[in-house]
Amino acid sequence: HQPGLTSYNTPGFNWQHIDLIETGFLKDVKVRQALQMATPREKIIKLVALGYGVAQYADQSPAKAVYNKAIESTFAFDTTKAAAMLVADGFTKGSNGVLQKGGVPFNIDLYVDSAFSAQIEIVQIIKQTWGQIGVNVNARPLDPATLFGRRGPLYDPQRFSSSTMKAVEYEWIESAEPDDTYFWSTSQIIS
Repeated sequence: HQPGLTSYNTPGFNWQHIDLIETGFLKDVKVRQALQMATPREKIIKLVALGYGVAQYADQSPAKAVYNKAIESTFAFDTTKAAAMLVADGFTKGSNGVLQKGGVPFNIDLYVDSAFSAQIEIVQIIKQTWGQIGVNVNARPLDPATLFGRRGPLYDPQRFSSSTMKAVEYEWIESAEPDDTYFWSTSQIIS
């Protein structure tokens, strides 16, 4: 606290998220939904953001009029339900506790910007929580130039044909405009 200064906490459009690169098991919508349910948003907000933040469950900010609050109950944090979804999808636990399907272990390389300690903390929390449901996460901090470069995990031309399952945790800023086609349309993919 600084005498004579008043601080304000106002809604914004910054968001931390994980891009799951759709290879291997990550092509399966049920797997992606299970990972969403196994992501402890409230814990991350409490421990990393010191309580400043609001959990977001879709591509629209809760600060926008178009936000659909009903989606929150669909993907509420529930590791038991997430684990059951993966079992129902054909996964079994190997002797090491890692889920497998068709003899392939569920390993994800989770990349993060090494320049931001808060993002590294987020990845460690996710690694621990996803590990509870049997997903082996390998944290992969990279410098920003490599992470977001043309050969980084998001833009590597081989990213969709790789046998390694990859994901990237980072922060993004969107506008108040609800049309976010630039995030999701295949016309926006860098080739």
